Amino acid sequence: MTLGLKWFVIDSLQSYIQENELVSAVDFYYEKLKETKGKVLELGQNHLHLLPLFIARGLKMEGVIESETGKKDCYEKCTEGSQSPKLLQAMLPNFKTASLYEAVILPFGVVSSKSRRVDAIKIVKNSYDHLKESGIFIVDLFLQSEFSVLEVENLVLEKNDNLFVGESKLVKLDLIEQKATYTLSIEHWKEGQNPYKESKVQTYTWFGIKEFKLILERIGFSSVTVYADYSSSNNDLSEGKVFTFFAQK
Repeated sequence: MTLGLKWFVIDSLQSYIQENELVSAVDFYYEKLKETKGKVLELGQNHLHLLPLFIARGLKMEGVIESETGKKDCYEKCTEGSQSPKLLQAMLPNFKTASLYEAVILPFGVVSSKSRRVDAIKIVKNSYDHLKESGIFIVDLFLQSEFSVLEVENLVLEKNDNLFVGESKLVKLDLIEQKATYTLSIEHWKEGQNPYKESKVQTYTWFGIKEFKLILERIGFSSVTVYADYSSSNNDLSEGKVFTFFAQK
């Protein structure tokens, strides 16, 4: 994965993310879920990346998303394939559905994008409550890697005639609350023209790997397995950038 998950909140990068960043993740998830007979629920903040792809592959998918624009975008992608999924627009810490699920997926760092730690944990507990017995909760996490305020990371991505030039700057760090606030900015250039600029202030909450595993177990999950960088064969977490937890109810 070229991009870090913190960039997934930027709307102007979504086309690049879909075409270039999701291949290994989609294949990894599908291999884990392809034998699932019951319904699978994807949770998203601004986008539901997996639902349109997995419905097309035959999985029984439903979705909960916080963004009205994201819900509309997901519907449009699904109707292109003559699918009409059940989608709910609701805040993830408090959503309620009438169904229980074989699996609930919280992918691509959504849990870390909650600025309030209590909200992140509420989402995990809410997911647990929406699982059938022996159901699987799947969640992606990324670790905080920058600890110097005003530290800057530059981003340059090129695909066909599209050029993305970005900058992330760590502007606030709270070691007690384990929160980091960034300014994220992106310029999208196409054929020498600058059709789109986007800037965002985003706060992330971070968890340690062992800490998050303990949270899952305290909520009631068992058999927690952690994978690094969407690889089932990689048991070495030390070099990982994305950590996927599979937790059974």
